Amino acid sequence: KQEITQLLKSLNWQKIVIPKAFIGSIKEIKDKLSNEIQTLENEINNIECKMSKNKEENILLLNKVYTRVKLESKIHELRQQIIHGENIIIFNAWVREKDVNKIEEIVQNITDKYVVMARKPSELPDKLVPPTLLKNNWFYKPFESIVKLYGLPASNELDPTPFLAITFCLMFGIMFGDLGQGFVYFLAGLLFLYKKSETIGGVLTRLGISSMIFGLVYGSFFGIEDIPILEHIRLITPLESSSILIILLMGIIFGIVMLTVSYLFGVINYIKKKDLQEALFGKNGVAGYLFFASLILTALSVTKIVNLSINTSLLFMGTSILLMIFKEPLTNLLLKKRPLIHGAKSEYYIESGFEGIETILSTLSNAISFIRVGAFALNHAGLFLAFLVISELMPNVALKFLILLIGNILILVLEGLVVFIQGLRLQYYEMFSKYFSGNGIEYKPIKCDE
Repeated sequence: KQEITQLLKSLNWQKIVIPKAFIGSIKEIKDKLSNEIQTLENEINNIECKMSKNKEENILLLNKVYTRVKLESKIHELRQQIIHGENIIIFNAWVREKDVNKIEEIVQNITDKYVVMARKPSELPDKLVPPTLLKNNWFYKPFESIVKLYGLPASNELDPTPFLAITFCLMFGIMFGDLGQGFVYFLAGLLFLYKKSETIGGVLTRLGISSMIFGLVYGSFFGIEDIPILEHIRLITPLESSSILIILLMGIIFGIVMLTVSYLFGVINYIKKKDLQEALFGKNGVAGYLFFASLILTALSVTKIVNLSINTSLLFMGTSILLMIFKEPLTNLLLKKRPLIHGAKSEYYIESGFEGIETILSTLSNAISFIRVGAFALNHAGLFLAFLVISELMPNVALKFLILLIGNILILVLEGLVVFIQGLRLQYYEMFSKYFSGNGIEYKPIKCDE
């Protein structure tokens, strides 16, 4: 018995104890249980009918009760945050500027013994950071979710959503330009909008439209580039030998423009934060942009595109690095503060030197990264060309169509995802790092949950 018990335990055998109430044969027990189940189901149906009838009759009352319960719950929560005594209540809250007068009117309707003190963010102490409420139009709104993945802008920062929306759509269109495949993304976005997924649907529809526009530029419809109607519209063919260099250069020029705007936003944000040191001499400020511009000029002079002495561009580059290394003493000199360097001078110069080296490497990386925009445009056309060549080796039309269908599905799913991630990478690491900290706090107004 013991050996059998151990064996059964090893097999996860479970002992089933039949209650004493089950008396009789298996058939009799089964019939008895079926009758009991049927009786209970009938009772449940009757109760549900009564509940449904009562609900319809008392729906207004139930809604009032539910609303009141939610309101009381929120009031109880707020009581924990209010300072009060026997004859006084003090309540601090963040409100939108346009709601200040409205709140005062509400308080005035309750009592005439009140004082309202409203201060703007510029009048607050530096340690007190106001929350952020993003306000964008219908086109930019869906891209707020992408910004929030990185962080929220502080009250003294520019909202990057409009810039991100425009540049992200442009990057996606350049890297994934196809009229047919873009239309598929557009339809997928409409489907998500129909399912009330406004963020995903909004982003997909806009990326789809951008892809369709660049599909007309490339003359591509589901990867096919010899459609007569599109040939008259096409401006450039990605895989032509004369176009490859142009597309790669377009990616670099696009990157230079985007990074220039990023540096400009960075300077504006530092000025809004009253950080003169970083605005003028920081790696993401004026000195940082001068180094970036001199690096571009050096490349142009080396390739003889611009008739400029290499020594001149190298002089600008060296000057900008020195400005970044001596940013603290230069700032204190401008502001007439002493001492020029706080702390040990040797530690400061070592730290500034390493920061200068890091700036050189990161700037080179930033400039080169945007070559990927053009490279992915070539990759998109080349990947479909591979499937097109495979389809031409097939013996019949059905197999040719199947290969092209599979190719388009893989491109839509896999390459579309890769291009989307690449766009995010360029935004987060190459552009946001220049001007966006993402340290803002979300504005959460008091309201009852639905």
